[in-house]
Amino acid sequence: MKLYLICSNSLIDNLNYHNENIDYIRSLRLLSTNGEKLIRDFCEKKDLSNINVIYSSLYSSAIDTAKYFSEKYDLPINLDNRLNDCKVGNLNNKSMTFLSNLQEHDFSYKMVNGESLYDVGIRMDSFIKDLKEEETALVFTHKRCLLGLFLKYCHIGYNLDNELILEFNDQVVYSKSTKDFDFYEIDLNNHKIVEIDFE
Repeated sequence: MKLYLICSNSLIDNLNYHNENIDYIRSLRLLSTNGEKLIRDFCEKKDLSNINVIYSSLYSSAIDTAKYFSEKYDLPINLDNRLNDCKVGNLNNKSMTFLSNLQEHDFSYKMVNGESLYDVGIRMDSFIKDLKEEETALVFTHKRCLLGLFLKYCHIGYNLDNELILEFNDQVVYSKSTKDFDFYEIDLNNHKIVEIDFE
C-alpha cells in the first residue's frame, strides 16, 4: 500500500501572530507566487499516474497545491480535517518560534485550545488507518502534521544547534530546515509505515 505526502511551505507571509483568531487566519493563507510556480512545475514533471484518490486538509494552501494534481489526473479533492495543520490555540504573549521550539523538545506541550505534536500524530494515524487497501493516495497536509506522524516511526535526535532531527533507517527525513515544499513516498503495511522516501 502506497501513500504520497506533499506539503507546501512557500506561503504568503501576512499573519499577525498575536491575533485571537490565529488558527482561522492560518487556515486562509495562500501559496506565494513562487510557491504556486514551484508546485505547478513539480506537478507537470512528476509522474504520479498510479494514484487513484486525492486527500487534502481544509487549509487554503493545501487545496491550492492539490488543485494542480486534481486537474492533471482528473480526480476530485477529498477534504479531511484530520490533515489540517497543528492547532496553535492561544499564543498570548508567546511567539510562534517559541511554541515551535518548545514543542520540538516536549512533544506533549500545547497552548490553551491548541494541540501537541502527539495530538497531531494521533489524528494523522487515524487518517492512515481509514485508508482502503486499494487506494494509492496523494495527500496534501502540513509540515507539523508530518512531524507529528513521523515521531511514532523515527529515531529522534538533535543536531549541534539543538534542533530536532528525525531519522528513518539512518536517513534524515525531517529537520528544521524549510524547503519550498516537501514530498514523501510512504510504503504502508497493515496501515503502518514501513518505508519513507523523500525528495
